[in-house]
Amino acid sequence: NTLYIFASSGVCEDSASVQIGLDRLSSAGFVISNHVAAYRRFQRFAGSDAERIADLQNIASGSVETPKVLMGTRGGYGAARLLQHIDWGNLGARMREMGTLLFGFSDVTAIQLALMGQSGVPSFSGPMLYSDFGKTTLSIYTMDSFIRTTTSTSLTVAVPGYQMQRVQPIEGILWGGNLSVIASLVGSPYMPRISGGILFLEDVSE
Repeated sequence: NTLYIFASSGVCEDSASVQIGLDRLSSAGFVISNHVAAYRRFQRFAGSDAERIADLQNIASGSVETPKVLMGTRGGYGAARLLQHIDWGNLGARMREMGTLLFGFSDVTAIQLALMGQSGVPSFSGPMLYSDFGKTTLSIYTMDSFIRTTTSTSLTVAVPGYQMQRVQPIEGILWGGNLSVIASLVGSPYMPRISGGILFLEDVSE
């Protein structure tokens, strides 16, 4: 039930919303560490590059204990600046040994793709501290799905309707994330090379 916060992208402008998110996750039974990351600010970022790198590199190096859950604070911009400074091999190995689940979306896609591309460790396109748990009104679906995902050994996602009338069974690695971030990583060593995968994309006004 250990949950470690990392802030790789934009600043969390409202400290009250940060506290709401921390309180909700604590009430759900999580022991949270690295709270300070959610309160940092350097220009438009949630801390300097060095501070944001350290959030993940400290786990990779063993300086801090590997948690059961790694959760981003929010999206925005800035995660791609950090990628070359993180030991993804070590981070992935420690996460695999602990069975760590990483959650994020939007700009955190850069972290998630680098982790998959460099170490083969998957992650979840899922809720974040500020963007989701810090909202005034929390989605019951979000909390329920998050708890089920972090406490179950398997996961089934039910989709009530499809865009296609006839759906054939398919298998493959489900991967993807934010469209703009994926496009920016094309040609870099942090872009996973997936053969026969199932791609999902999220973005707005692109």
